[in-house]
Order: sequence, then C-alpha cells, then structure tokens
Amino acid sequence: MIQHPIPIKPNHDEGLVEVECWITQEEARHLYSGAFWNDQEVEKGKEWWIEDGSDGGELRAHLERSGSLAEFHTAIRLLKESAKLKGRVLDAAAGTCWTAALLSRFPEVDHIDAVDLSWHRITFLAERTIDELDGIPSKISRIFGSFLDVHRPDHIYDIVFLSAAFHHCAEVVWLLAELDRCLAPNGAMVLIGERPVTWTAQAWRMASTLVRRRQLLFEYRELFPPHPETGDHYYRRSDYVDLFGGFGYRLHIERIGRKNHVLVASKSKL
Repeated sequence: MIQHPIPIKPNHDEGLVEVECWITQEEARHLYSGAFWNDQEVEKGKEWWIEDGSDGGELRAHLERSGSLAEFHTAIRLLKESAKLKGRVLDAAAGTCWTAALLSRFPEVDHIDAVDLSWHRITFLAERTIDELDGIPSKISRIFGSFLDVHRPDHIYDIVFLSAAFHHCAEVVWLLAELDRCLAPNGAMVLIGERPVTWTAQAWRMASTLVRRRQLLFEYRELFPPHPETGDHYYRRSDYVDLFGGFGYRLHIERIGRKNHVLVASKSKL
C-alpha cells in the first residue's frame, strides 16, 4: 500500500523533515547491510557528512576526485543522445541525494523519487546535500525504504538511476525484476559507481591469494566474495551483460579513464 508523506523528526534539533516511509527504522536495520548504513558514527568520517554551516566543499571535491561527477555527466549525455532524459525518475538507493539534487536541475526531469534505507542519509544529510548542490527540493520526494520493494504503480518511471547502488544488493535478480516492473517500456536504467572486475584484477587476486593462503583458487566467487559488512558484490562486465540481458535489456557500457564506468540499460535502442 502506498503511504503518504508524514513529518518525521530526526535525532537532532533541526525541526521536521517531510519524508515518505515505506519501512520502519527497526526494519531497515534488519535488511541486508542495513545496520552498517544506519550507523551514524561510521558515517561521520565520510565525505558525505555535511556539518552545520559547512560549504559542502569536501563533498564536491570527493565527487570530482572519485570520478563520480564525470560518470554522472556521461550518463546524462547518453540519456540526452537517446532522448531518454525526461519525465519521472527513481533514484534507487539514493544515499544523501547528490544524484537527485543534480538531476532536479534539468528541465527535462519532472520529478524524482529518492529512496534509501539509511535513516540519517535520506533525512537530514539529504536535505543538506540538496541545498549545497543547488537542487530543487520541490522536484524531489525523499523516501525511507528499500529499492527491492518500490511502493509505486507499474511502469511509472522513465529513468531508474542507481549510483554506487547495484553492487550493494544481495538479490540482484529480485532487484532487476522490481525495477523492470516500475520502469516504462522505453525507459532506461543507469548505473554509475560500478567497478567491473577486469581479467587483470582476477589474475592479481589469484596470485595474492596463493601467496597469503597458500591456496590456488579458480572459482570467481571464492576469489571475490561479498564484503561481510558493507554488502559489496563484485561483477565482471559479462555478469552485468548477462543479468540485464536476462530481462531483455541491451546494455551499453562506457569506460571513463582507468576505472570509472557508466552502464545504461534499455529495451529500446540507445
């Protein structure tokens, strides 16, 4: 059932922040890697944490330095070239809403549903980030929830945007099925913040495992197991192609520099 926005007061004295809730804080902590992403003390050491009175310079510098901004603008270029930058967007696992903030500035984008299971990220950190990046708050609905259960009708979104989000999911087939359900037939899924594992990385991991554990491993999932705390999973280019292809999507992968990638998936031609 779709729930209407309700005012929620975060754990600090900053007044009411209007968000839509699909889950409770207790439920979020029990979701996969949910406890990690709801640990504020861990978060305070990250570039995403904007203090009161901060100018957000550290966040902007991080986005530049990490290549995240370059990935974002490449994704926008690809969407524009294929006439798919338009309408309603789902920012799945939106975090502090830096992508939602930037997306809101494009006149082609009507509205963004920004969903995240981190309470402090989607409430007060998102509010600060949207302000610092000159986003348009009226075009962004912040939602406390999971991208595995989107409380919206079928085929409502023109774009699904995942920034450093896809590889954090333990149930990617379930995730793709849910996102495919709510994406328009001619829509696009955009993935940034993904780091496909190369053959060089696999060879290096095999060699280092042999040295450290005196064991030669050939099975990919043994070489690259999920991270036990953050929930990171590691995919090769072929894994992305196969996963999206299983749902009928064509996948365009564009590499930026040495390690940054942009992935755009669509059932229609890009």
